[in-house]
Amino acid sequence: MRKLSLLFLIFILAFCSTVNAAEIFLNPEINKLIDENYELVRKNGYAELRIPEKLHKISREKISPNAVDAVEKLVKAGFQAYIVGGTVRDLVLGTKVNDFDIITDAPFQEQAKIFEEHFSTHPAQDGITYGIALYPDELIDLAEMRNIPAAYYGLKNIPDFNPQELHSNNLRNDAFERDLTFNALYYDLNTGDIIDFLGGLHDLRDGIIESPAEPDILFTDNPTAAIRALRFKARYNFRFSDRVEKAMRENALKYMKLLIPYSVAFHFSSMFGKDYCFASYKVLNDYNVFDYFFPALKDICGTEEYKKYAESAMKFLDTLKSSNKNLWLVLLLWPAVKNSDADTVLNEQGKIYKFSDGEVEALKKIFSVLK
Repeated sequence: MRKLSLLFLIFILAFCSTVNAAEIFLNPEINKLIDENYELVRKNGYAELRIPEKLHKISREKISPNAVDAVEKLVKAGFQAYIVGGTVRDLVLGTKVNDFDIITDAPFQEQAKIFEEHFSTHPAQDGITYGIALYPDELIDLAEMRNIPAAYYGLKNIPDFNPQELHSNNLRNDAFERDLTFNALYYDLNTGDIIDFLGGLHDLRDGIIESPAEPDILFTDNPTAAIRALRFKARYNFRFSDRVEKAMRENALKYMKLLIPYSVAFHFSSMFGKDYCFASYKVLNDYNVFDYFFPALKDICGTEEYKKYAESAMKFLDTLKSSNKNLWLVLLLWPAVKNSDADTVLNEQGKIYKFSDGEVEALKKIFSVLK
């Protein structure tokens, strides 16, 4: 038993070293709660787990004062409001939080009343409209709590819900609307609790990419979840759960074809704009979707010569840590442009990757300098 405990500690330490020392997973009491709760999740699909602040010890000082203010305003007006999603995931991992997102049961019209002239809305790449609390130095996203997707109606281990209703005031239902389990985490500023319904903390700790419901149904209904799953696999070097792996191996191309061009551009800017460009290139090839996303390279991307070039180019970008917005695209397309011309290549690439006029001109200037 002692030997097993030591091996488990070594595993956790090794895992945490890849994600900036997630101290929360070094606490045996927290791990016990996570494991006990996960058994309930496996039995019925969901089980509410709350990790109190006295255990996780995530300092509230790490949360934007503007996000705290926005939550307090919503709660004071009589609504629920929680820090949510990737914000909580990054707080748990101990990585830098770039955006503070809030989920609330306050409809947009009520949000507008609460924040008055400091409020706006915007449509996102996932097709959902978000509210924005406008602070002088920061924009805080405000999402309405959503109901379980209608596509899940009747599935095993899904709670009862009304498929006709788009929104909900039930946090558990909102969790099922999320793309991945470790993005379905909530932080209650009132109590300091981290709230987990779907075993997201377990999956984050163990390096597993898991879906809230049957992955083929999720990825078909919400293809942005599929490309985000590929991006997180590259970013964290996590593994897919068995059922997500099966869905991706069998149907990844189907999911990618359901994405709209503007969504492709948005997600790829995140996928290749960090220090995991090489990993992203490898993941896209491993699941046989790279050639779909790069029609301008259809004649060369499968050759050994191109693969060696692309791997070297992406490894080089990773050494820069923060690449130029268009540099990854320039490098990947360059072999085709070198043997043709920029207009032809960009027109072909534009069939799947929607460029703005400004992006086309910027890319053409770079290619002209290289030539």
